[in-house]
Amino acid sequence: MTLSDEARCFAELVGLPESERAAYLSTLDLDPDARNQLLSLLALDNDSEEDFLSAIQEEARLWSDQDTLEPGTMVGRFLIEKRLGQGGTGEVFLVLFEEEGSTRQAALKILHSHLHRSGQITLWDRERRLVSRLSHPYIASLIESGTLYSGQPYLLMEYVEGQRIDHYCETLPIQQRIQIMAKVCDAVGAAHRQLIVHRDLKPGNILITVDGLPKLLDFGIGQALDRDQQTFEAATLAYASPEQLTGAEPTTASDLFSLGRILEKLIPRSDPSLLSIVRKATHTNPDLRYDSAAALRDDLNRWLEIRPVTSHPDTWRYRATCLVRRNRWGTIATAAALIIATTALGLAWRQYQEARLRFSELRTLARVAIFDLDTAIQNLPGSLDARKKLLETALSYLTSLQAAAKNDPSLRGELADACQRVALLQDTATGPSLDRADAAIELLEEAILLRDSLGQQDSKDPKIRGLYGELLRRLTTLKRSRMRTLEADAHLAKLMPFSEQWIRDEPRSVPALELSILTHEEDTRRLFRQNKKIPALENERAILPKLALLREYVGESPHYWKLATDIHQTLAITAAACNLTDEALESFRVAIDSSRKWNAAMHNVQSNRSLLILYSEAIYLALEIAPSKINQWQEYLDDFERILNSPTLPDPKGTYWNRHKSDLLSLRGHLAAAKGNAKEVDAYFSQAMEGLDRRKAQGQTDYTMALLKFRISSRWDRFRKTGR
Repeated sequence: MTLSDEARCFAELVGLPESERAAYLSTLDLDPDARNQLLSLLALDNDSEEDFLSAIQEEARLWSDQDTLEPGTMVGRFLIEKRLGQGGTGEVFLVLFEEEGSTRQAALKILHSHLHRSGQITLWDRERRLVSRLSHPYIASLIESGTLYSGQPYLLMEYVEGQRIDHYCETLPIQQRIQIMAKVCDAVGAAHRQLIVHRDLKPGNILITVDGLPKLLDFGIGQALDRDQQTFEAATLAYASPEQLTGAEPTTASDLFSLGRILEKLIPRSDPSLLSIVRKATHTNPDLRYDSAAALRDDLNRWLEIRPVTSHPDTWRYRATCLVRRNRWGTIATAAALIIATTALGLAWRQYQEARLRFSELRTLARVAIFDLDTAIQNLPGSLDARKKLLETALSYLTSLQAAAKNDPSLRGELADACQRVALLQDTATGPSLDRADAAIELLEEAILLRDSLGQQDSKDPKIRGLYGELLRRLTTLKRSRMRTLEADAHLAKLMPFSEQWIRDEPRSVPALELSILTHEEDTRRLFRQNKKIPALENERAILPKLALLREYVGESPHYWKLATDIHQTLAITAAACNLTDEALESFRVAIDSSRKWNAAMHNVQSNRSLLILYSEAIYLALEIAPSKINQWQEYLDDFERILNSPTLPDPKGTYWNRHKSDLLSLRGHLAAAKGNAKEVDAYFSQAMEGLDRRKAQGQTDYTMALLKFRISSRWDRFRKTGR
């Protein structure tokens, strides 16, 4: 039955005496829903037939239009001021309405018509009654609910004017953020005690008022209405529990997971106690999370009071650290007394203490040199030699200390970290390095022995997993570049199950997702070198959905653009090998576009070199498979030269730029050969070969230099023979 038919039948029924209405209804051919709707309208008949029909027609006119309601529109007794937003269940408007002689402001949520079914209305009504019992200062209250003349159900909620919790907390000290989260936990706990689950906790549903108090929105309303809708918006996806994503019925444990995800967004990554709280709240197994919101709140309060939290391993060292932090002045006084007492023990004890102090100071100095000072100067122009001396000296100190303390696991872990860091200085594909791949491999092999001796291959700690996975991946890459294929494949065979296990354990972990992407990228290279071109292409295409998921998690960050550059570059090379010219050229275009965005954001050695390598590979490919389109690649070559000649080039004296200068000369020579310009061919190729020979004489040679030399010599020979 249409709305106009409904209005006509209602007009005829309302004009009959009540005793005759049932008989008239029995003569109409109506489905049960339409019959129930007419009975509901008759029950609401408090006005005249003319006024009521006019209201129905006005509501029908409003809702027949697909556009949102405009400001100034009357919907029933509510005056629309503005549209606040739209969700999965309906639109929300800021409205004014009269109540007891005064004008009030509220949020009016008008539900989508597809939810207006008898079963859904029953669920909604049950949920509305539950939520109406909620009375908490941190939960936005339900004022009333009902049905408009058009049949659209609505909810009238307390209007909260405030800022999203994540935006509000950006400038707050960490203690104030935790205090706010503790209040949020209070509100969630109050609802759970009423057997109400929010189901969609996220920063957008928690506003902070001008008084600095949290207000939770949409509490419990969505649970009944969305019961059979198992899709999530992007914002919701990041905060939904694993069991929700599989379609399971949400529980209080689901809300605790969402609270943990919100907390994770508000805290620094450097606080181990807070990270342990996040890990417990967001455990993939609901039974291993906090048993209530109150328990989560209590741990947050313990952190604020500098007391041991239940989620952290209960060791004497941890308890002692908390005690010292709580009683700083008392601890200082006690330490002073101990120093005095220790002094009295005599010269031998004092010498022993001094030796240990020197050991500790050297250890600290080495750590600072490798991880703090190197980070501070690595992007400074001309810093490569200084970094070399700094890191090699620090590494030698750590090595000598490790020999003096063989049974110290923490020192072995520090030495493994240092080996990896110094290996990056020795050789990395696109960053500032000394171009010493063999030296880098030696350091990485030492690091893997140290980490294996500590059992880190089985660690569940995300930081250790990240370091171990990156170590295996770099060993794979470097050994493959040195033609040590069997060793590279062995490392990859170890890396693949390690990466897969991590992503299974932590499906939402960004580092785990990144390692999974890079691992499959290495597998593509393995297949490609085994001349399995089609499997390699299919393997690389399968990475693209993971790359899209990473973009949802981290946004269009410089780190995302770097990874997108690498993936599309490999895809382009693989597609070209399969003679898919259009896909290869398009993939190179996407890779170059991503690399430009990365370089614009970072403008460091790594981002500049990555862009130059892309330009080079794209032009070589275009000359090979699409020589008729040479002029289209001139822009890339010009930008290549502009970067090398830029006065703001990072570390312009770095030896790695010489390789790119030889590459630029080679590219100029190839283009000249394609145009048949013999004089330019000889000039460019001669200069390029001279530069490569100088580097070889200096001991700076590798696979990429050999490839460049082969490209020049083969193209030069062909040109001399054919003139093209």
